[in-house]
Amino acid sequence: MLDEGEKLVPGFRQARALRVWTGVRPLFEDGKASDTVTRDVSRAHALLDHREPDDVDGFVTITGGKLTTFRLMAQRRSTRSATCSAGSSCA
Repeated sequence: MLDEGEKLVPGFRQARALRVWTGVRPLFEDGKASDTVTRDVSRAHALLDHREPDDVDGFVTITGGKLTTFRLMAQRRSTRSATCSAGSSCA
């Protein structure tokens, strides 16, 4: 990583890092695009209802998103949980 940083910013190795954030987050590819490279996959989040594709009632997955949208993601997931119950529509 340092070698790549030095290529982009000469003197990078001599700089002192005061704050660093790194992590891995899931990217959601909705299947509409084929052979997509990961940088072209949406950074948006998605709520996936497992009723139709997996025949599982009351199970919803949230995936994707960014660190800056985690509260919005949690709010949307909580709202979905509050309005859904097994046997009722989660759409």
